[in-house]
Amino acid sequence: MSFLPDLTPGRRDAVLRWGGTAALVVTFIVFAAVSWRKWPDLIIDFGIDLYIPWRITAGEHLYLDIAWKNGPFSQYLNALWFKLFGVSLSSLIFPNLVIIAALTWLIRTIFAKIISPFAGMTAALGFLVLFAFSQFISFGNYNYVCPYRHEQTHGIFFSVLALYFLTRTDEDRSARWYWLSGIALGIVFLTKIELMVAAAAAVGGGVVLASLTEGVPRRMLVARVGALLGGGLIPPVIALAMLATRMPFGVALQGTLGNWAYILGTGVASQPFFQAVTGFDTADRNIALMLLQFLVLAGIATAGMVAEALLRGVGRTRWVVAAGLVLVVAAAALWWVEWYDLPRAFPIVLVFLLAKTIQECLREKEDPRLRFRLTGLATWMIFSLALLAKTILATHITHYGFILAMPATLVILAYLLFVVPVRLRLSSPNAGWFFQATMVGFTIAILVAHTIISFRFYSWKNFSVGSGGDRMVTYARPYSVKGPILADALKGIEAFVPPDGTLVVLPEGITLNYLARRRSSLPYTVFDPYDLATFGGEAVVLNVMKQKKPDYIVLLDRQMAEYGVGQFGEDPNYGKITMEWIATEYRAVRLDGNLPLQGKGFGILLLQRKDLPPPPGGAVQTR
Repeated sequence: MSFLPDLTPGRRDAVLRWGGTAALVVTFIVFAAVSWRKWPDLIIDFGIDLYIPWRITAGEHLYLDIAWKNGPFSQYLNALWFKLFGVSLSSLIFPNLVIIAALTWLIRTIFAKIISPFAGMTAALGFLVLFAFSQFISFGNYNYVCPYRHEQTHGIFFSVLALYFLTRTDEDRSARWYWLSGIALGIVFLTKIELMVAAAAAVGGGVVLASLTEGVPRRMLVARVGALLGGGLIPPVIALAMLATRMPFGVALQGTLGNWAYILGTGVASQPFFQAVTGFDTADRNIALMLLQFLVLAGIATAGMVAEALLRGVGRTRWVVAAGLVLVVAAAALWWVEWYDLPRAFPIVLVFLLAKTIQECLREKEDPRLRFRLTGLATWMIFSLALLAKTILATHITHYGFILAMPATLVILAYLLFVVPVRLRLSSPNAGWFFQATMVGFTIAILVAHTIISFRFYSWKNFSVGSGGDRMVTYARPYSVKGPILADALKGIEAFVPPDGTLVVLPEGITLNYLARRRSSLPYTVFDPYDLATFGGEAVVLNVMKQKKPDYIVLLDRQMAEYGVGQFGEDPNYGKITMEWIATEYRAVRLDGNLPLQGKGFGILLLQRKDLPPPPGGAVQTR
């Protein structure tokens, strides 16, 4: 009895292989072209991933010269791209496009092995349309070309690569695949903690489940786990050794540990921002919404079952009726479904699907190939569910969901489209067609709805900041004044701050440092409440600022309400003592836009240290 689609080679395989590849290539090109250079946010987050590699190429080092709480892999890899191709945004864009293409291939290959070639094609297409180039909220960064943190995209790539190596053990039980999977996990360890936890849970769970269902001796299970651990130790040991040649061993060890060194003692779990991310800030409401969206998904599946029951007797016109059903469902879903909240149901759905898949895997005795595929499917589900832990009560494919909800989205779609119809055909050879047609219509609606959202945001971006390889495209007036004001402020910085001068942007906006090629005198890259707490609190950071007094300071209008604080400099718990010190030590020399941090609208204020020669004219330049 087969619980999954038949993988027997057929005449359609070559057509699907080459036609599917062509469709994916076209999708890749179209989405990349429409979103070209519109991916990053100019102020929030992404500039850090430009600034740090630039400073590494200039001879500075993470953890020694630059305060950093993530692992070392991504920043040093990006610095390598800068070394090889020159310091520019383009030097990150093109390697990231290669990573997207490789990740697309991995997803397609894995789903083709564990479900079917059609499932592989669908999952790969879903990744490109919904995640790789997407923008579903007003600001960028939540895509795989210019992510808010490269640790996330690199971490997800090597996590999926580790799962891919496990799928190779179906053809060859050689220990090398376990070693390679372990090495990939070791690289994930050097990125971010949530990726490592999910990848380790999936790979470890997959190996144990496969060994149990195969009935392998305990000695072989120990050997497999040993190969994983042995491979997993290689990247961190190499990273530690390389860092230790440039800094004290204790600093190198803390850097190699990355997030793990900061997880205790920072109180991150209790901060308002992360409470909102997990959904525990309003747990009762979010649980209710999760259950409601589960009912919506259940209703869609029930509609498919009803269509199956009513139309099963259709004979020769089956394809015509099925095509009509696809169109009707797609149109209805586009009109009625609330796409933003629908992923809230994913954790519940995954728990059910994972339990069922593990049960089927443990019961399967006759077909080793089917058992292996079920194990692979369960492994991907473990990975998906573990990633959702960070957003467990507030799962979305927007924001952090572009990483955390990606595996769950793909496996749920593939299961509904290709696995459930097979289960229905167990009762009758002609069953499942109309349920599948319903799910095809639903999937089309998902892809179309989210494409419209992304393309709408990208159509509003037509203003360039930076030039040449550093050009970024953002909103122009009337959609936003930030881009034009930032472009003007950049000209002011280049005019006032000498090339060897130092500049600090408060509370966030180190993109200005990078675009102007003006270094910061401080080790910190952002001054949000979480980072201040991580590195000892505001008083400690201010003391470092007094010791390494920057020549110039930029005050930039950046709200931090998501962290539960008021304006930087006004809230006694956030920036007040820093602003009091700045007021005594610095003079204003240029204002672009409104006076920042006053709640009057966006603006950027350039300040100069009072002991430096004042600019000609003395008065504040206002634009």
